[in-house]
Amino acid sequence: MKQCKICKTNKEFSEFPIEKKKRSTGEPYTRYMARCRLCYNTSLKLYAKEHPTQHRKKNKKARDKRKLMLSELKLAIGCVICSYNKHAGALHWHHIDPTSKEFQISDHPTLSIQRIEQEIKKCILLCSNCHSEIEAGITDIEPYLKYNENIQSLSLTTQSYILPCP
Repeated sequence: MKQCKICKTNKEFSEFPIEKKKRSTGEPYTRYMARCRLCYNTSLKLYAKEHPTQHRKKNKKARDKRKLMLSELKLAIGCVICSYNKHAGALHWHHIDPTSKEFQISDHPTLSIQRIEQEIKKCILLCSNCHSEIEAGITDIEPYLKYNENIQSLSLTTQSYILPCP
């Protein structure tokens, strides 16, 4: 149990956000924040309301960082069928099972890295041409599902996403 410094209530540790920090030596460590998740979210909303310009700049910076990370990931993997990896905009995430699709990855760069990673693990990466052929039924996807194993071992939080090309 831990007491929130804002609302002064005792809560379980799972109700406190985890904060990643670095010591003066540069060594990383994690700790629970002093504010519970509810108080933390309330303070974030209040800050956004009181400082709209700074809030937009901060969000844009985080969104741009995730977009860049996703582009680098696409270029590192390339199309699983033809190995195309020249332009990230020409590569698409294809959901292996469309019924498990929660959202379209390219439309939600503001979501957490963990949510994006979970959604990517349901996909294989295809170039525009190969994606069109699979959607039209010209190319069979089954022989290429083995490349999804590379994506299953993917971890965006540790940036270990430089994978061998097929």
